[in-house]
Amino acid sequence: MLQSVQQSSIDERQTILMTLYNFADLELPDEMSAPASDSASGTQANGALSATEESSLEIEQYQNLLASRASLIAQQQQRRTDMLTTLQTWEQQLESYAELLTEARASAQQHYAAAIELRRRLGRGEITDDAIPEGIVEILKGDIITELEHEMNAVLNRQTHVHQQLNALQQPDDTLNELQTLFQDILQSVGERLDTADELHKLEQDLEHDQEAISPTALKAREQTAIRLMEADETLIESIFSLIPSERANNLTELLSAYYQELVELQVKRENLQTQHEKTNTLIQLSEAERTAVAALLPYMQKQADQLESQHAEEQVKIRARLVPQKADKLLDKFEAETGRRLALPPPVNEAEREAAIGHATDSLFELHIRTLAANKWIAIFKQRLSPSGLDAENSVYQYNLGATNVRISSIERRIQGLQGASKLKAAGESSPDDSTTETTPDSPPVTTSKISLLREERHNIRRQYALLLFVRLPFILISAIVLNWMIERLIRWNTRRSERKDHHSASVLLPLSRSFLKFMIWMVALITGLSSLGFDVGAVLAGLGIGGLAIAMASKDTLSNLIGGINLLLTKPLKVGDEIHFNKERTVVEEIGLRYTKLRNFSGNFVVTVPNARLAEVEVINRSAHSGFIVTVDIPISIRNEAEKIPAALQLVTDIIQQHPDTDFIWAIHDNFTHYSFGLKARYDVREFSERNRVRTEINAEIVNQFQQQQIEFSAGPLLDNA
Repeated sequence: MLQSVQQSSIDERQTILMTLYNFADLELPDEMSAPASDSASGTQANGALSATEESSLEIEQYQNLLASRASLIAQQQQRRTDMLTTLQTWEQQLESYAELLTEARASAQQHYAAAIELRRRLGRGEITDDAIPEGIVEILKGDIITELEHEMNAVLNRQTHVHQQLNALQQPDDTLNELQTLFQDILQSVGERLDTADELHKLEQDLEHDQEAISPTALKAREQTAIRLMEADETLIESIFSLIPSERANNLTELLSAYYQELVELQVKRENLQTQHEKTNTLIQLSEAERTAVAALLPYMQKQADQLESQHAEEQVKIRARLVPQKADKLLDKFEAETGRRLALPPPVNEAEREAAIGHATDSLFELHIRTLAANKWIAIFKQRLSPSGLDAENSVYQYNLGATNVRISSIERRIQGLQGASKLKAAGESSPDDSTTETTPDSPPVTTSKISLLREERHNIRRQYALLLFVRLPFILISAIVLNWMIERLIRWNTRRSERKDHHSASVLLPLSRSFLKFMIWMVALITGLSSLGFDVGAVLAGLGIGGLAIAMASKDTLSNLIGGINLLLTKPLKVGDEIHFNKERTVVEEIGLRYTKLRNFSGNFVVTVPNARLAEVEVINRSAHSGFIVTVDIPISIRNEAEKIPAALQLVTDIIQQHPDTDFIWAIHDNFTHYSFGLKARYDVREFSERNRVRTEINAEIVNQFQQQQIEFSAGPLLDNA
């Protein structure tokens, strides 16, 4: 504000300067007489801008002006304090300087008196010229004393001026303090209004955003809020019925969810508008607070303007009285007649300091002039704020916005009432703007049921009908599965007894497996049918089972391989319980054939080997029991003490014994090997009946021993005995 006024009044300083020079009968220097042409054009433009500001100030510009004014007042307070400190220091320095001048004048007067005495003594002839010190002539002139007296008068004038300024500054400026407080209050009020207006503008922008402009996170939060509201409104029976899927009920649920999402959006908009309503009321309250503060501030501003004008007139009289001391009394009398106040006689200005004093006074008077104009402009601004085009106009806009917000809130609440119902709103503690004017009489029709309640009731009826249908269908599926299982159980038991009578071992193993498989399939079909009746996607369930079955098959492929191998053994029957087989180069007897494992006992009967069926299906297995008889290979070691002729005789005896036995078929007999203690004979024959193998082997061996003893053919007793 001060800069604007200063630019618009730049020529006033030149006018003040010329007036003071003319009053002092001095000629204005050429460098000071040039007009400020560059500042004039800029001042004119800025003056037009200032007039525009006076006519229509916006709040933000108004806040900037207030902030600059408050800052200026604070600077004035600080400058006042700094000036007071400076003047106090200057006063002390002037006092010290005055004391030094007093001492110097006393010393000069002593020298002057001494010089006069010397001159007298010289005239009386008491002393000669040679005894007169140098410089006595200058002392006798008295110029030093005159200069010191002039300097002393100037110092006294400065002390008087400084003392007057100190007295003025030491007086508390209550007006300035009160102005600072009121400006701070107005600035705070305007700042809060700006913040509230920004918040209100943001709320309006948020309200006008389209659905696409909302962030995905906000949309997800609204969906979750709608789901929570929908679940909160559900009764216990509705929650139970919701476990029964129905395509038609699901469609209604989707529509109901859309209604609840719309309800959440309406509630969000209503909260936004209610917040706008509160912010607008806050703006009105802040405007009224500003009105009160401005009304309290105007008298102080007027008082300050009057004080500045009075101070300007007082400073003008003082500087003129100092420049022209001959007219000082006349000027002071005129001022007293106009204002009723008598000013102290100011000290005159020395001739050498007149131009400097005029320059200083010009700056001081120009500053007072600027401050007076600025104060008057502030008064005009505050009066405009209190006028109908100021705060009243702004409050009218706020009142209009408040009414428009109430209309929009009422519209949204009617829409919410249509979705939720009036009873729901009142139960939630909400009220419509029309509740104060609407009364329900006994003859008035009932409130229309809300869309959400109608849709919820329709969905409940559909679910109830579907629940009754399931109440019939599911028991039928269960009973059918139980009956089929009973029939399968009866059929399997009959086939099991039949296979036991015929001694079919494979049937006794396969039939329980078939029973388990058929029961599993029946219950699986019943389960899938039941799930389909409940509305589940059977295709997805089967796909899940297929993926799960594949995962299980991959994880238990060894077990499945063993099961398949066991079923293959039971169906193809390459061996059966009791068979003698060659497995892993060992003679074993089959004891048990299971679905996963087959138990083999070694030929000596000492231990049992459990072999996975998958391995039996992969390796070569020789089934000795598949032959009708039993092949026997016998080793016969005879002692080396037997003569060579007894070796063929022994072979012939073995051949005859085997051939003569009625239950054997001779294959061969040979001299197989010899060692350092025996000759090794070996014979092979076939026992015609497998069940007679042990008896026949015993008889053959006993006859060989008997015949060898008769023919004096010695058996080998081992390496130690034969060598002994």
